[in-house]
Amino acid sequence: MEIDLLDEIYQYLDRPQRYGHYIACLCMFHSDSRPSMFIYPDTYKCQACGAFGKTKKLLETLQKKHGVFITKKETHFRSPWTNWDERYGELEHIIEQAHKNLLDHNKTAYLHKRCIDMETIRSLRLGWLDDWITFPVHNCTGKIIGGVARAGETNKSPAKYCNYPGMSAEIIYVPSWKMVQYSQRMYLTFGILDAVSLYQLGYASASTTTGKSVDPSAFDDIRKSIIIIPDDGEEMDAVRVSSQLGWRGSVMKVMWPEGTKDINDLSMKKKDYLLAIMEGQHGDNDHRSK
Repeated sequence: MEIDLLDEIYQYLDRPQRYGHYIACLCMFHSDSRPSMFIYPDTYKCQACGAFGKTKKLLETLQKKHGVFITKKETHFRSPWTNWDERYGELEHIIEQAHKNLLDHNKTAYLHKRCIDMETIRSLRLGWLDDWITFPVHNCTGKIIGGVARAGETNKSPAKYCNYPGMSAEIIYVPSWKMVQYSQRMYLTFGILDAVSLYQLGYASASTTTGKSVDPSAFDDIRKSIIIIPDDGEEMDAVRVSSQLGWRGSVMKVMWPEGTKDINDLSMKKKDYLLAIMEGQHGDNDHRSK
């Protein structure tokens, strides 16, 4: 079956309107107040600023911007959030349905395998829908402002992670804003399960929602030390993000034991080692409680 690129790209556009063989929408390359971008199955063009290119390349760019990271050769992908919007409506309803599914249908095995316990699953309102693990994203007042879906163990989707459509790149995933508020420092990871693992141990944590990059403005209201813990091999990305955070940013160096590459791996396989390296950061009895 021929892939309909217009159907795929529609969900990432601002004020789109489809007219058969093309879409009109606000241009993402300049400040646009009325639809001036026209997207066709093969190419796109903005009548105002002149932006022009291949529709397939534009789709790939928009997917990355919205946190959709394609990990397989196939590029055909429709966000699960789009399907859930059609089935359940508002984001809050999707999050609650996913959380209910996770508990009622005993879909916690994968999270338990990753050493995420039931208390954490309940307190963070983690969920499961269509073989996607869902993580609700809150702001500092507790309002749900987005969501991240992570492909389950048997999910054959070409994307490993997928953000709620339209979720800003400025948004970070924070398991507990209260812990961030009362801790002297916080830890930033490049993976959500890593941040959840740290939260479970009692540390103020956060994760990027757009891979190994983050908009520094996401931390404008956080005036404290932000220690980045990159996965094995991602140290240079961490240094780059740290430099963007100024005096607040630093990178934690970890000697990864064989068979581990991130914080969640340590939580599963080398928990004593994880506790030891984290305690090494806390000679001043920093706050550690939920």
